[in-house]
Amino acid sequence: MMSYAGEGIAIRRQQTFAITPNFYPESKDHPKTFYNEFSRLNVAIIGDSSDNANSAGKKPSVTCNVPLQRVPDIIRVSGYLLDKNSEISESGSESKGETSEAGSESKNLSPAYTVKLKVGDATTRGKTPAEAIQATPKDHASLQKLYTTFKGQLEFLRKSTDSRFASANKAQEQAILDAMDMMQKNTFDETKVSKSKYPIYEGMTFGPNELKDKDNRPTGLYKYTKITISMEMGEKTPVVVTITNGKAPKDPNTGLVDTKNMKDKKTLTMRLYAYEWTYVIRQVDSLMSRFEENSYRTAEILATREAVMNPETQWRAMQSLKSQYASLFYSDAQMSATVYSGIYKALFGFSPDRTRILVRKQDLYDIMPVYDRKMFDVIVQSLRQDNIGITYYSASMFRDQEPKQKAEYVVNLDALGKYMSA
Repeated sequence: MMSYAGEGIAIRRQQTFAITPNFYPESKDHPKTFYNEFSRLNVAIIGDSSDNANSAGKKPSVTCNVPLQRVPDIIRVSGYLLDKNSEISESGSESKGETSEAGSESKNLSPAYTVKLKVGDATTRGKTPAEAIQATPKDHASLQKLYTTFKGQLEFLRKSTDSRFASANKAQEQAILDAMDMMQKNTFDETKVSKSKYPIYEGMTFGPNELKDKDNRPTGLYKYTKITISMEMGEKTPVVVTITNGKAPKDPNTGLVDTKNMKDKKTLTMRLYAYEWTYVIRQVDSLMSRFEENSYRTAEILATREAVMNPETQWRAMQSLKSQYASLFYSDAQMSATVYSGIYKALFGFSPDRTRILVRKQDLYDIMPVYDRKMFDVIVQSLRQDNIGITYYSASMFRDQEPKQKAEYVVNLDALGKYMSA
């Protein structure tokens, strides 16, 4: 079966984001049915040295398959969100996403819901204080830790003496103060949090076969993978890809994966710039188009071969093939004659001999489907016997001037032209 398993797409920084296409036609007998149910994109994230590398120093990695049926929708949604993100970036405004009715009037909201923080670590930087609260587990220890973080950021902002950021710092101070007040009084309203994160794709796979240990004994665990792709509007790296790998048991009551008891869980996240995701989407679309084109050409070639093998259609099929190949020879020879015409006139004062134009087999191979090569010699032999201006190369034909370019065929453009126009 045809596959593009060797052609991949990669974005490399400290981490690496990679996509490997695995495309297969429905069957070799029906290649016009472009993809079978196993066609997919294999998506991987390879972590850097800080992502819990093992004792041998090997970088961690996670992988997940995306069914090909979902790819067109991923391309469609990505295009829409990339356009929206571009509008936001160009206007310099912050995205508010799909806000609830209660929070639609941002001017009436506390700065804790609207002002993004430019200080702190990954738990707060680039988020509003309200978004940080929303993302924090609601146990006492986690909330207390976030409150302490807010307090430290407030002190940092108040110590700043750079007048250039005075206005921005003042807005962040008020946002943090309001957030701390809400946490103390328990008045945080999750419905007012701006939803600037939009899903592009989410998928989960659960291996059908039970995993075995090193002694080949069943473990009661199954391979589990999950991938989420989302867009965070207005961010410097708006596209967020998260992949989780692990081993999980089945729930005996439902037969579904029991993620609460997962073993060997490993999660990696990589953020991509908008231009990087645009490149990824464009390349995926290009690979699909190329595969579909080759599938169609393969189908046409197989149909022609069947026609050649069938006594009832053999003569007509061969005539059609001979006409196609004669056209290939003529196009290549005509191009050579045109290219060398100026050179000959400049050096020797005359044009190249149109009755002796050299044609290389490899040049023809480069412009014909690879599947045609098995029939190439048979068809060329038949064309030569028809005496239409295609002959095999022989040094005796060039006794007056041995050509420097090595070739397998010599074309008489005038004779072949008459055949083509007949």
